[in-house]
Amino acid sequence: MSYKIMATLFLLAFFIFSIEFVIAKRMDCCVSDGTYKVERIPGSKVGLGEGPYWDIPSQSLYYVDIYGGTLCRYDSKEHKVYKCKIENETLSSFMIPVEGQSNQFLVGCDRHVNIVEWNGVSETCKVKKTLTKVEQSLSENRFNDAKCDPWGRLFGGTMRHTGDIYNYRDGFFYKYDKGNMEIIFSDIGISNGLTWDKERKLFYYIDSLKYNCLVYDYDSATGTIVKSSERVFAKNIKQEGDQTLLPDGMTITDCGQILISVYNGGKLLHYNRQGKLVKEFCLPAKLTTSVAFGGENLDEMYVTSKADDSEEGGYLFRITGSGLKGLPMSNCKL
Repeated sequence: MSYKIMATLFLLAFFIFSIEFVIAKRMDCCVSDGTYKVERIPGSKVGLGEGPYWDIPSQSLYYVDIYGGTLCRYDSKEHKVYKCKIENETLSSFMIPVEGQSNQFLVGCDRHVNIVEWNGVSETCKVKKTLTKVEQSLSENRFNDAKCDPWGRLFGGTMRHTGDIYNYRDGFFYKYDKGNMEIIFSDIGISNGLTWDKERKLFYYIDSLKYNCLVYDYDSATGTIVKSSERVFAKNIKQEGDQTLLPDGMTITDCGQILISVYNGGKLLHYNRQGKLVKEFCLPAKLTTSVAFGGENLDEMYVTSKADDSEEGGYLFRITGSGLKGLPMSNCKL
């Protein structure tokens, strides 16, 4: 084959790749390793995205903008994002639908757990009721990640949110059940990801400042985390070159495998049931915060992120083609 023909074929291949890349960018898609696709959801950018929750009836992904005091809903049918500012609130750390109550959500606001009423469309909403308050003497703390176990009990924790947050362990981890707020763990740095393996009766938990993921035996009848059973599930999620990584939010697949979002790493870590790292899913935003499964078949992954000086930071991303499936998320049973 002559040099001219080879050069022409090379230029043609480069041209085709360039066209595909431009089209992908216009569709808010990111080039991946070929086995999965990452899509940036238009209109989803926030300051600090967290707490993704897939609502099956509405086929919507709920999430929050923590420092905006804002609730968000991505409608997958309309391919549109709705945002709602909570009146008289500056912080919103999580939102979970209340079982049997239309348009009502359990929302972590500062150090309060509130019921907020929102129709998923309006631009403002109000606190309907405050269920409980914590740490009233710790004004520099706030709620962070929270979820309900498969039986509807609320679990979540707090963290310092002013100053050098990486040098404090002033947080707590709580269970809210039948009107009672109980401290489960103290001496918490940044209370973050949590999930349950219902089949194997396990509870997974991340304190980001321990740079690992812990697993505990779980008594589903009482909602008790068996502290004496603590062991490390995934360790040394800390350093990559000169970058300090933080394990953040997480979720579980339908076969008990774990996905952990890595803050400052721009990726998800996929672990099998034995805690072995199977794969990394790379994202265009560096400050990825959490992940949840969604879509009609629960085979899409939605990843939240924090805004930074990049174009991609703060957006919600959807990963398709991963070959993984999740489980329905749990509403709160009050």
